[in-house]
Amino acid sequence: LWRGGRMPKPSKAYLSTGFDALDAALPGGGWPHSGLVEILYPEIGLGELSLLAPSLAALSQQQMVVLVRPPLSPYAPALAQADVTLSRLIWVSPKSNQDCWWVMETALRSTACGMVIAWPGRIPVDQVRRLQVSASEGQTLGVLMRPDGGTAPNVHLRLRIRRNNVQTCQVDIEKARGTHRRSSVVLPC
Repeated sequence: LWRGGRMPKPSKAYLSTGFDALDAALPGGGWPHSGLVEILYPEIGLGELSLLAPSLAALSQQQMVVLVRPPLSPYAPALAQADVTLSRLIWVSPKSNQDCWWVMETALRSTACGMVIAWPGRIPVDQVRRLQVSASEGQTLGVLMRPDGGTAPNVHLRLRIRRNNVQTCQVDIEKARGTHRRSSVVLPC
């Protein structure tokens, strides 16, 4: 008999988010090393990439990090100031949705990548499942950055980010594999 209150403990090591309060709220103490994470935001430029900056910096020291179809051009001086190793950062801007999904799948399956951050827009359920399988095969963290609205199924973790004021954002944990607990954390953004 399975009891929902007895969730299995996370078995893999997790990557710190770089924010102690967020690590404490997430099962395992940070981002999963492989799988899909979805970050929902109400508008571009809210600080959604700064939520990933510490992890991006840590992973870029050892592995490639891929940005797929960012809505704005990545600003290299700001990334360098956040200690991101620019020589291990790949920026890809595919024109079509199919090309975007192919790039994401390929990068997630590659063991050379530590993280793939993508802005895929609308994405069908079957494609999300393919990305989940690719992330598991490549032991890669995939992050879907999506405008607030529809959500993707089959993600390990779903976060919603909202600006509280000029200097802080509220991050709501809406879904996290390994727990039924929902929580909110206030972070600098």
